Order: sequence, then structure tokens, then C-alpha cells
Amino acid sequence: MQGSSDRSKQLRQEPGEKATGKKGETPKVLITLPFIADSIAGNHGLHKDVIRAVLDDCISMISYALVNDCKVRIENFGSLRLKQTRSHLGDCAKVSFKMGRRLKIMAHEARGES
Repeated sequence: MQGSSDRSKQLRQEPGEKATGKKGETPKVLITLPFIADSIAGNHGLHKDVIRAVLDDCISMISYALVNDCKVRIENFGSLRLKQTRSHLGDCAKVSFKMGRRLKIMAHEARGES
């Protein structure tokens, strides 16, 4: 079984490339559910349809929890919470994300910060 750092090599760009483009452009690195399902299927020999169903269930559970005012914490990734805000258009909801410790460390390392 490969480690997470081995699997993440597929997502790394060439040196000097940035993951974001100009405003309105599509980023050079785009992670989609089919991409995740294909990657997991290739690494573990499972069928893509089964993995896609699991991913869809995960997204549904997270969405259900957020809508019902629950905080969603994914270990080593971060926490999600639905916040009610007001704008000039009226009340709206936003998803608040707080990075987990491991993700924060990885982000600092990727940017070359200490």
C-alpha cells in the first residue's frame, strides 16, 4: 500500500507553476470526484463505481451534518461549519473551513515557509 505522500505526487506541478490562474480562469490543478475515484481505484484495485458511491455518501453525510448545524471535523484535514451571514441581498449561509494541524504544516512546507 502506498503512503499518502506517494499518492500526492500525481498532483504536484512543475517547479514554478502555480495552482491558480488569473481571475476567472480554471486552475491548472483541479481535483474532482471522478479524479479521486480513479486515483483510489488505480491504487487499490477497487471498482470505480463502488468508490464513487462511497465518496457520494461521504459528501451527503457532510452536507446533511452542516445543514443540521453540526460541526464536521475530518482528522488531519480540518473542520467545516455552516455560518449564517447577512449581505446586501439578505441572509445567506457560508461554509467556514479551519485547517487541521497536519494540513497546515503541509501547506507551510509546500510554500517553503518554516
